[in-house]
Amino acid sequence: MTEPTNLDILEKVIKITAVLVGGAWVYFGAIRGRTFIPRLKPQISGKLILSKGKQYLLVDLLIENAGSSIAKICEGGTGLIVNFQKAIGDGKEATDLATTKKMAFSVFNLYEGEERKIEPNTTIYSQELIEVPNNEYDAFRIIFRVNAPPIYWFDKKSRKWRAIAVVPEEETSTK
Repeated sequence: MTEPTNLDILEKVIKITAVLVGGAWVYFGAIRGRTFIPRLKPQISGKLILSKGKQYLLVDLLIENAGSSIAKICEGGTGLIVNFQKAIGDGKEATDLATTKKMAFSVFNLYEGEERKIEPNTTIYSQELIEVPNNEYDAFRIIFRVNAPPIYWFDKKSRKWRAIAVVPEEETSTK
């Protein structure tokens, strides 16, 4: 058996260093940089529409996958919540609105237990039309909740996002 030369020792040290640097690069890029953790951007907007004497709340829902991996959203915890609000007091402060009724709706045709995949840099969009009482409420607070299931054994918690908008009741005049 021959003695290792300085060149052999240097080669082994360089290989070990390369493996350690490569492992650190992967760790910081994937785990610490959250490469594989979903990053969704939900958006919501709404407006009131008056048609044939009935009033409708038209809600636009949008989710953008801003991450670099496929994101899943699941039915449980994903949905649209509409709070029907009336003014209390003089109605001059934001806190003078009180929720008197609440309704929840499923979105994106997700049924019980279902999941939907969203590719990276992809946006999905949906519109919902909800009939609401005419001139009975002062505003509608709409909340879009999105729930992503846990992705790996090391990440056991689900991720949640939400977007909120307020649609004021406009005075309608009859001419």
